[in-house]
Amino acid sequence: MEQNEHTILNNIHETTNKLLVMLNEIRESKQKIANDVKNLDNNFFIEKTDIFDKFNDLFDDYTLNGFVEEIDIYCKDIRETMDNICLNHEYIEDYIDISIDKDQKIWYCKKCHVSQVIK
Repeated sequence: MEQNEHTILNNIHETTNKLLVMLNEIRESKQKIANDVKNLDNNFFIEKTDIFDKFNDLFDDYTLNGFVEEIDIYCKDIRETMDNICLNHEYIEDYIDISIDKDQKIWYCKKCHVSQVIK
C-alpha cells in the first residue's frame, strides 16, 4: 500500500503522542516514588543514596518537564500541518532554470506547490 503524507504524519503524531503519554506516566510514577521514599519507616534511601540519586538524575524534573513541553508543541504542530495539508494534489509540469543555458522539467501541485518525485 502506497503511503501519502497525511498517513505518515498521522503515524508520526501517534508515535510522538505515545511518548508524551509515557513521559507523563513517568512523572507521576516519579512523584509516587518520592512520596514512598519520604514515608518509608527507615533511612534506607538516606543512608544509601546512590540508587535514588541516580534515579533522580536519570529522570530529572527539569529535563522531563522541558521534554514534555517540547513534544506537546511538536504534536500541535503536526496536527496543524495535518489539518492544512493538500489531500488531492493536482500536479502540473513546469521548467526551472538550473544554469544559464540549461533547464529542468519539474512537476508540482498547483494548490500546495509541493514537488512530485518522478520514479
